[in-house]
Formats: sequence, structure tokens, C-alpha cells
Amino acid sequence: MLRRLTGLACATFLVGASAPSTITLGEIESQDAMALKARLLPPDLAAKVVEGSVQRWFSPTVVFYAVYRAPARAAAPDVCRRTDYLVRLEGAQSGEDKAEAQTQLAIKAPRAFEIAAVRLPETGADTQVCNAQAGYVSLRKPQTLAGYRALVAAMRAAAAPGQLPFAITCEPEEEAVCRTPRVALAQVPLDALFRIELGHYEHDVNFGWHLRHVPDEVLARGGYDAEAMFGATGEDGKSWRIILRQGDGALPDVVMRRAEIIYH
Repeated sequence: MLRRLTGLACATFLVGASAPSTITLGEIESQDAMALKARLLPPDLAAKVVEGSVQRWFSPTVVFYAVYRAPARAAAPDVCRRTDYLVRLEGAQSGEDKAEAQTQLAIKAPRAFEIAAVRLPETGADTQVCNAQAGYVSLRKPQTLAGYRALVAAMRAAAAPGQLPFAITCEPEEEAVCRTPRVALAQVPLDALFRIELGHYEHDVNFGWHLRHVPDEVLARGGYDAEAMFGATGEDGKSWRIILRQGDGALPDVVMRRAEIIYH
């Protein structure tokens, strides 16, 4: 969860400070996030969040992040939206090995993240289905939603009978899952989706095929490609990268790439 939120900074806004302003390391380590919500969130937010988690962060100082989830809501017939709140807890003590239970952690003001998901396989969105929906990502650019819808449309087409209305390739070809790329596309785990990037998919002599980011004014003119990024899944622990590349058809061509990726 925290790994996904690292890419959402530009979509955040402060929602006010919580009280008290500090909490001890012992309290954080001995209680779960929901038990701590009244300490870490303003009363109006604490009253409405439905889920939470706390994770320690690698840092020279003692840092934790608490993430809280508000109920999801329908934003369009095929789109769900949700607000997540991120609270940073930081102590001045240097080094995790030196921290003690009474180490004081400062409670930073919560930051709100607006995220969204496109419904799959159904197209109807309501509160109940949106709360169960996986695959929420930040719509950091207006065109991101179109890229997400293209991914879902490709997955629906892969699961349906008949000829695919787009070209599909899977790399590396020797991977067992790439022997049936249509099946792999239909079954891509949206719960592992954490980001969609936009740009131009092109070849470079140093980096091979990759997505090159382009200015917003280029995206506004259309004709861009999208790359859906997934966390590690499956017994092999590898990750999917799915590129939706503009072609001649009504839907973008699909390039599926599976590799071992180390996340920071």
C-alpha cells in the first residue's frame, strides 16, 4: 500500500492537524491502525474511515506511515473513487536499533489522496461494489482514466469469445504464462495494479523498449500510449508491465512484459 502511495504525491492535499501532536513508538507497535485512528486523525476523519494500516519506513530517523481508507463511492457508471489519508509519524531518534518504546514520534497533518478504479467485470458502480473493487490508482492526469478504461476493455475482450480486436504479444516468450497471452491478459490481477503512466512507447539503444514521458500538451493532443504497472504476483514473484500501444484498431495493441522487479 505504501509503495503505491509514493507515486501519488502530486494528488495530495493537507486536511488538518491531529491531536495530540506526538505518540510513542510503543503505542504504535502495540496497537493496530484502527485502534489508533482517534490519535492520528482529526475527529471528522476518524469517524468515517473504514480501514487502516501502519508500516515502518526505511529512514535514518524512526518513521512510520499510517494509511486510512474512507468508503468508496460511484463517480460514473464504470468508475469508483475513494479518498485515502496518509499520516507520517517521525521521531528524532537516529537509527532503528536505538529507538525505545518511549521514543516520541511527531504526528504530521494527514494528506488526502483521491484515487479511482474502473469497474471489472461489471460496468455498474455503486457503493457496495466500489468498496469491493480492486485496482485503485491515482488519476494524476486527465488522460489516465482513458488509459485505465483501455486496459479494462482489453481485459474484457480477452475474456470474451471471438477474435481479439487488437494485437497482443507477451515477453519473454519462454515464460510459461506467455504461451497463452490472451488468458494471461484476461486474468491480470487488478488488486496488484498500483500505477498507470502515459507517454510514448519507443525503442532506445541503451534502454530497449520503454515508455518515454511527454509534456501535458502532447498528451492533450491524443495518440499517447499507456503503461499499467503491477506489483509482484504469482508463485514466481514477478511483476506485470502492460503497455497499451496505439495501433490501427479501435483498441490499443497490448504488449505484456513479465519480469522480476525490485521496488524501492
